[in-house]
Amino acid sequence: MAEFAFQAVDHAGNRVAGSLAAEDIVQAAAQVRDMGYEPRHLEEAAPATEPTVEIEPVVAASGRIAPVDLTAPVADMQGTFDPEPVPVGAAMTSRMARMEPWERVGPLPPVPEPEPPVIAEIPRITAERAREMERDKPLRQRAVETLILPVFAGATLKDLAPFYRQFAALINAGLPLYQSLAALEASTKNARLKEIARAGMLRVQSGGRFSETMAEWPWIFSPMQVEMVRAAEQGGMLDSVLRQIGDYVEHDLEIRRLVGRETLYPKLVLFVAIMILGRSGFAGGQMAVVKLVLGGMGKDAYTAVDYFWDTLGFLLLVLGAIFGAVAIFRLFLFNVSGVRESCDRVKLSVPVVGKLIKMFAVARFARTFAALYRGGFATGSALEIAGSASGNAVLATAGRRAAERVNQGSTTSGALRESGLFDPLVLNMFQTGETSGGMDGMVDKVADYYEAEARAKSHQASIIFGVVVFLLLAMMIASQIFQQYGALGNGYQRELNNSD
Repeated sequence: MAEFAFQAVDHAGNRVAGSLAAEDIVQAAAQVRDMGYEPRHLEEAAPATEPTVEIEPVVAASGRIAPVDLTAPVADMQGTFDPEPVPVGAAMTSRMARMEPWERVGPLPPVPEPEPPVIAEIPRITAERAREMERDKPLRQRAVETLILPVFAGATLKDLAPFYRQFAALINAGLPLYQSLAALEASTKNARLKEIARAGMLRVQSGGRFSETMAEWPWIFSPMQVEMVRAAEQGGMLDSVLRQIGDYVEHDLEIRRLVGRETLYPKLVLFVAIMILGRSGFAGGQMAVVKLVLGGMGKDAYTAVDYFWDTLGFLLLVLGAIFGAVAIFRLFLFNVSGVRESCDRVKLSVPVVGKLIKMFAVARFARTFAALYRGGFATGSALEIAGSASGNAVLATAGRRAAERVNQGSTTSGALRESGLFDPLVLNMFQTGETSGGMDGMVDKVADYYEAEARAKSHQASIIFGVVVFLLLAMMIASQIFQQYGALGNGYQRELNNSD
């Protein structure tokens, strides 16, 4: 086994150095990671060669070899002090005897300057390359990963928030990455996250990175989370980045809960409308409830089975049609350049709803950019990843083009202004952040403002939508009642005419 000298940093950024024995440089790097350090320089140590000095023994008068005190000046063989230095030769001289013990070894070799890590940085996969990789997958695999696993993945944002919090606390406590993942596996209650922690522990033990394990579960970990963990592993700031991801996940979870709360009332009104009107009522015919009442009176051959098929069956048919359209779009059109962007542009142009969609998308864009910028990402990379994390293809394209402009030397606010999608408030906050040096704080304020505005607007929109649906339902019920009474009146009039 060869001897390797290494220089590394710990989780706090402190430099350490040492040596170890390994078969090759890859195994040496893995051993350094197992010790909880991130290698910065590895090289094979040259075999130590110490200077050999032949010492001629001093013979006493008795014929025995006399001991020599190497720590104090002594007289030479004739009993006189030799003040002249004599170079080291084949025999030990009085000058050599006068040297201190640490002076006899010779000058220490100079410490080499730190060099770049021997492990190359893993290149980030661009959005275009990700779409190409997705199109190359078999249809069955794409269907499972796109339609089934995101719904039945076994881990939601509600599970990820405490996962990142515990992970950050373990790393901050000084535990190496391998031991942190082992403790995380033992303390996590979610079965899927236990599996991920175990897989990451085995990968780290074999010399890999935990971000590589996260990338294998794209339906659980977003690209933003994977990129931030990958950068933190290379920069030695994993604990702070994990806390930032935990904050981001909690914000995203709160937004989703907000949307669910605000759309609950309209959903209930629509469900009640379907249960009252049924398929026939929406088609302009008789309401399902009226047909059920008439069937119970024996005036119509309409049973309870017919009622449930006319209402719940109609609801399942509508949901199935929506799911089929979404599945076709995600499997065949989602990764086609320009198609998804056109659909999202249509969404943004819808009155009221489009404005809400844009507010939530801009808030997520700003929140992601602030987290990435605070984590040490370059501005161009942060813009591109934030655009993809916004959930809107129009913003994703704008972020990608802005990243290209920033990489060419443009300012962030100027590159975003060219897209024409951002309000003056957003651009002014970006410009203020560039001037003051507090870009992440200013962009976080943008996200807070847009989230607050989106909450208020969505609450108003949900109330208005619920009232509109309720009024439409009331008008349709009233129309059905007028028709019923009209039919009864016509029948009564015919009976009167016949009696005459």
